[in-house]
Amino acid sequence: MRAAYMYYKGAGDDPDVLRGATMFNLSTQAFNELKSKGSTRHRFVSVSDGVIIGDLDGVLEHTSTGTLSTIVNDRMVELPVVHASGRLRGEAMGKAVETRVAASIVDDGRFPLVLDYALPDVGSAGFSVRYSKVSFPTDGKLEQRLASDQRIDVYGIYFDVDSDRMRAESEPVLSEVADALRRNPQWQLTIEGHTDSIGSAQANMELSRRRSEAVRAALVERYGIAAERLSARGYGATVPKDTNDTPDGRARNRRVELVRR
Repeated sequence: MRAAYMYYKGAGDDPDVLRGATMFNLSTQAFNELKSKGSTRHRFVSVSDGVIIGDLDGVLEHTSTGTLSTIVNDRMVELPVVHASGRLRGEAMGKAVETRVAASIVDDGRFPLVLDYALPDVGSAGFSVRYSKVSFPTDGKLEQRLASDQRIDVYGIYFDVDSDRMRAESEPVLSEVADALRRNPQWQLTIEGHTDSIGSAQANMELSRRRSEAVRAALVERYGIAAERLSARGYGATVPKDTNDTPDGRARNRRVELVRR
């Protein structure tokens, strides 16, 4: 976190341990060099079964500044970013590789999150990662918005792909919802599930219903909220917030809405 130049993008549920690497952000030193000197060393690695199978080294150069649209705690905001690009060389799967690299990094030295990262010349289709939403506990802001607006879009409840199984990352938001309900015993909520348009309309409708029911069940069974205070409905892809033609738009459409009755 302080001085690493090695960057690792893992995937899946099984964690790898790679000492001396960052995964979601640049280190403080690398980010400061990028801003103050205009460039910094950058080494990309990939791992499989504990073995490094890709190792590419080079330089990131500061190209421009700008913003990226990102969902932050259920609101679409423009985050200030530093754009950088460069070239990396090395080996991947036993073959010599040279690729361009492009990154957009949140312009905040406290945690320079890499929002967008791409190696367009790796493999037949390239490699890219884009974080379209960021969630963290907000000390009562969810409750405040339910009190004032009676409705809130919630993006911090996560499910496995094409499943109603909630991921552990959902717990902070579920806990925040439960706390709001305990402090306001007169409130009743409708939990509305929404999907993007990928898949059939019938499948999406059923998936959204099962996901909203899963949220209701979690609040009742794990947090002790009275079942009669909660109802669940699924809308599939019938009430989009954004276009379904882009990854960012689809991310905004996949959501749970809470409606205070």
